Amino acid sequence: MSRILLFGTFDGLHFGHVNLFLQAHEHAKEVYVILARDKTVEHTKGRPPKHPEHERLTQVQNHPLITHAQLGSHGDKYAAIKDINPHKIGLGYDQLHFVEGLHECIEQELPHIEIIRFRPHREDSFKSSLINDGYGRLL
Repeated sequence: MSRILLFGTFDGLHFGHVNLFLQAHEHAKEVYVILARDKTVEHTKGRPPKHPEHERLTQVQNHPLITHAQLGSHGDKYAAIKDINPHKIGLGYDQLHFVEGLHECIEQELPHIEIIRFRPHREDSFKSSLINDGYGRLL
C-alpha cells in the first residue's frame, strides 16, 4: 500500500493542515505524520509551540485523514524516514526546516522515495504563524 510521510509542528490544526492532508491523500493511501518535538520547535523557530507536543500529537492522531502520527526523534532528524520507509515525502509549500540535507539523505539511503512540494491553501488566513499571532483562523 502506498505511504506518504509528512513532517511539521501542527501547532493548532487549521484548514491549511487539512488541505495538506487531502493533498497527501492524492499521492498515497496511507498518510504518516512526524510531529516536531517541543525542544525542536524552540530551537528552529526561536519560541516554544503554543500547544505542548503530546496535545499536538493527539490532535493529529485523531484526525480521520491520518493513518499514523508520532513524535520526532531528539537525535537523528531523518530516523523516522528509515523506520517508516515511505514511498513519498510531502513538504508544505513554506516548509524550510529539515529540508536542507533531505535530498542527500534520500539519494544515499532510500533512493526510491519521491519528494513532493504541496501547494498552499489560502496562506493569508490558514497559516500557523498568523493564527498564533491572532490574525488567522483555526478550524
